[in-house]
Order: sequence, then structure tokens, then C-alpha cells
Amino acid sequence: MVRVSDASHLTRFVGAGRDLTDVAFEAGVRRSDSVCYYGDNSIEVDLTLQFGVAEGPANPNHTARFSYFVAVATKDRKILAREEFPIEVTFEGNRRQMVALDEVVPNIPLKEGENGNDYLVFVGIAMTPAELQYNQANR
Repeated sequence: MVRVSDASHLTRFVGAGRDLTDVAFEAGVRRSDSVCYYGDNSIEVDLTLQFGVAEGPANPNHTARFSYFVAVATKDRKILAREEFPIEVTFEGNRRQMVALDEVVPNIPLKEGENGNDYLVFVGIAMTPAELQYNQANR
């Protein structure tokens, strides 16, 4: 499994401002684990992802909603399939940091003579082009 570095952290803002006071929430992939199970003609990849989520000062409803993606690619990085999965975190009481866990099990069909080394599984947080640009500018 490959964690996409530019998509491993998200800062979501409210409005056009990019100041700390404009942050709705931040989310990051804290941990990603995978176990592969081989079938006759396929591999099931049991992915467990842990996200750290922190509420920002501009969060009007004390909720963080975002999605993460899982993409299956050939070893030369040609994407064969990509799917997004939603996450919702509610900050209750005076909690400003939460952990969200999710598990997905993509199935990779194998052709004759192929094995798990012929494929890559990418994970990251789905974001807008502006959010990705913010990440790249603030490394």
C-alpha cells in the first residue's frame, strides 16, 4: 500500500480566507495497515485506515466531513480503479480532536501468472484542486 504524500493531510477552510481563524478542520492519515488474502483468481486487500481530525475555530456545526480514496494501479502506476469513501466526525462537548477509523476490502482480479507484486494500492484524502495546491505550497 502506498500513501499519497500530497493527499495525506487536509486543511479545510471556511470562505476564501487562508488564515488560522478560517480553518474549519484538519484531517490526516495517521496510520494505514493492510493484509492481503489470496483467492484462486483474485486478491482481497483488507485496508484499515486511521485518521486524526482536529476542529478549527471556523467550524460552525462542530462536524468534519471529508472522503478518502483507494486506488488500485498496475506496478507502472496506471490506475485501474478508484473509489471514494466518506468520513464524518462530530466534535462533542469540548472535544477538539478525534480519531476516525474505517476499513475497506478492495478485490483485485488476477490474470494468469500475476500476483500481488503486479499491483499497487494507493490511499489518500480526496480534496479539491485548491486544497491540493495549499498542501503543495505549505509542505
